[in-house]
Amino acid sequence: MKYYIKICVLFFLLFAMNSCKKVITLNLSSAAPKYVVEGSITDSVGTAQVLISQTKDFYADNSFVGITGAIVTITNDSGIVTTFTAIDSGVYASPLLVGQQNHTYTLNVIVAGQTFTATSTMPTKVPFDSLFITSNASFGSAKNVANVQYKDPAGKGNTAASYFYRK
Repeated sequence: MKYYIKICVLFFLLFAMNSCKKVITLNLSSAAPKYVVEGSITDSVGTAQVLISQTKDFYADNSFVGITGAIVTITNDSGIVTTFTAIDSGVYASPLLVGQQNHTYTLNVIVAGQTFTATSTMPTKVPFDSLFITSNASFGSAKNVANVQYKDPAGKGNTAASYFYRK
């Protein structure tokens, strides 16, 4: 009987190791590289930075080389222009730029003769009332989720003409 169980286990292991071996390679079309610009400003000193890179084909290596030689500026709603300097390959920063709530900032990037522009308004900071962690068990694995509880600022709640703060 023990011999029969060992043979069954061995047969099962051999079957399991031989299944699902085929590698499927999709025939995806190549595309010309596009520039990717990521910018961030916070209300803390030394956090304003812009990252510039390019897209790659799906099967290309996953190393993204930063784009150098770009001209990066941010203009606030008062018309003050801040020029960013390159601190690394594809990383541009302005250590003295500090964002302010309810102010609008316009990012302007010129790279290889192309100009990219984006505008964003820094929302009002919302203090939270409490922070708690819940545990969700789904599909057999437990996950801890951080939750924040707060009240929307007056006049800026979840209405059609507001900022849509997420709860």
